[in-house]
Amino acid sequence: MSRKEVRRSRFVDAAEEAEEFQAVGVRCRECLIQLVRSIGKPEMIPEGQETPQRSNVIGWSEHIANAVAAGASGEHLRGHLKSIAKSTWQLAQWLTHASNAARWDAASVLDATHAAIVAFGSAVMRYESGSPDRCPKCGSYR
Repeated sequence: MSRKEVRRSRFVDAAEEAEEFQAVGVRCRECLIQLVRSIGKPEMIPEGQETPQRSNVIGWSEHIANAVAAGASGEHLRGHLKSIAKSTWQLAQWLTHASNAARWDAASVLDATHAAIVAFGSAVMRYESGSPDRCPKCGSYR
């Protein structure tokens, strides 16, 4: 088990009441908002479309996914990014208001949030690197 997993489990394990599990949902929502605020750029909004509010995770994640996984070859990644952002946001929203929230719920939302951040992080790093996946001359992955 990694240090990160130990810290996470200690945080969730320390919670004892529904309100403390709900607080995990609040923190996860804040993480998702910060994610789209930090990687969403005005140039990702197509001309003529309205810019989502800065805290609109679902709206921004769609624009981010369209930008970082553009074209036919990015179809599946783009769909995954949009899907994981929407479902994770909805899950965190639910936990925040779930009066019967339990430890397993909090752990699931933490895991989903982590997965969304990793997915977007990887996609954005690939996009911003600007380097092709294959050599344009020989087709090698190296």
